Amino acid sequence: MNINAMFAYNMHSQGGKELALALNIPRVKHNGSKFKPTPGKAMINWGESSDRFPAEYNACTVLNPPAAVDVSVDKMLAFQAFRNANVPIPPFTAS
Repeated sequence: MNINAMFAYNMHSQGGKELALALNIPRVKHNGSKFKPTPGKAMINWGESSDRFPAEYNACTVLNPPAAVDVSVDKMLAFQAFRNANVPIPPFTAS
């Protein structure tokens, strides 16, 4: 699979810059981007949640989909997802 672009939650993210450079892919601007999403393209979502990820980019294959980001940034949701997937985790409580 060829990765065509990256959408970063923060255009100033050093990790996002370094990954895009290492993969030799452009980072998509939040406003005024020339990137045209199509079903044949793939893009990396670098940490953007569902409520801010532009819907038009879902025309591409999105690696690290926004729904997965939503789970990963919420410790309780992440632990529940790990438990449901039979991933070993330490005991935890909701309080």
